[in-house]
Amino acid sequence: MGTNDDEAGPVERRAVPRAPIRDLSVRGVDPPLVGVALEVTEVGLDSFFLLGDATRLCVVGRPYRLCLRYGERVVHCVAECVRQESEPRHGVALRLLAEEGVARSLLADVLQPTSVPRDAD
Repeated sequence: MGTNDDEAGPVERRAVPRAPIRDLSVRGVDPPLVGVALEVTEVGLDSFFLLGDATRLCVVGRPYRLCLRYGERVVHCVAECVRQESEPRHGVALRLLAEEGVARSLLADVLQPTSVPRDAD
């Protein structure tokens, strides 16, 4: 006998992996995100989810210049706000623009199962 989403709860159906991340930091380069604490809770191959003040400052459809830091690696990039959530978590999803290959490479490295920032030795 099979189960449906109503019986078993929501089922993750993403084709692209996502993972909670602790060692990736994101900061805004320009207003309104400059100087704002941005907490990264989840990362995909081309996107990330931020909690906190980003929710009230980011507008869906608008691009934001960001600085990503993972260990010693620092990448500047542009990502578009693609979704805001208030339930079950309060935050925003940002997706890298198509031309952001270096930032995508960094996120792919972050998602490696044995990934450790290079300065963590």
